[in-house]
Amino acid sequence: MQKYYGDDYNNPEYINGGYDGVNRVTIAATLTFTIGIFQLIIGALRLNFLFAYFSDPLVGGFSTGASVHVLVSQISNVLNVEVRAVNGPGFIFDLFVKLGASLPLCDFHTLTLSIISIVSLLICKEMVNPAIRNKTGRKIPIPYDLLLVNFLIVVYCSITVFMF
Repeated sequence: MQKYYGDDYNNPEYINGGYDGVNRVTIAATLTFTIGIFQLIIGALRLNFLFAYFSDPLVGGFSTGASVHVLVSQISNVLNVEVRAVNGPGFIFDLFVKLGASLPLCDFHTLTLSIISIVSLLICKEMVNPAIRNKTGRKIPIPYDLLLVNFLIVVYCSITVFMF
């Protein structure tokens, strides 16, 4: 990276991936493919026992960190607010300050739809799944997210039919 961008981390080409030879999609695809190859090698060599040495707090910490990053990356979409990309140490706090400043500009309809979707998925996970498991005695995987998307498409189509 230093070869292409130098040491100036505030350079917009460094931040936005402006170098033509390498873009973010290429990096993500290469990383995904490489990790898949490593997983195939680990499975073929039966090295599963190595992961037994990872402690539960370590795995939990990585899972929590990943979920926080997903939350932070999606919060501007939930509020439907444009926020300039923030990089560097403490970017989460800077992002929340910018989101707080632009909160009066948030789209109420998008926020309401997001809250309804999240609450309905949580209700299905915490209440409906245990009820089905108690009734059938089996854990049946039900794709609630797919059902929710289908429901929202039907509602949207019915609204557009009645409005026009």
